[in-house]
Amino acid sequence: MSNCGNVSLAEVSGQVAVRNPFGYMSGTEYHKMTFYGYTTVVYMALAMIWGGLCLTWMQELTAIHAIVGLVLGLKLLECVCWTVHLYTMNLSGDSSDAIVCVLVMLTTLTCYTSYTFILVIAQGWRMTEEVVDDWMLLKMGLFG
Repeated sequence: MSNCGNVSLAEVSGQVAVRNPFGYMSGTEYHKMTFYGYTTVVYMALAMIWGGLCLTWMQELTAIHAIVGLVLGLKLLECVCWTVHLYTMNLSGDSSDAIVCVLVMLTTLTCYTSYTFILVIAQGWRMTEEVVDDWMLLKMGLFG
């Protein structure tokens, strides 16, 4: 547009895609892909260790062990999903708002589950009491 002469009412429409040497992601976002990749590997290792220990001590397991496994599984799923999303976004340059919304909800669910687990343990479930009554579970679910 710099060599158009004296044209003053020109209009241009279209899309611009900027590709860096490392892909379509911005420099601030690019390192998130590496971070989630490494945390995926760490959570896979933790899940395998936890699964091996649970298989070894299968006769001694309680509900707390299942909740720890659930939190580990959710965190692993979250890291895998973020890694795949960021990798495909870096390759194609397109990011779906719906996918990001689902990923943020998964991250929130993981945090909520782990915080609720801490709250349940702080209330003494399976430590001082065998069973937490339904009213207490409802309060922890609503306010946890």
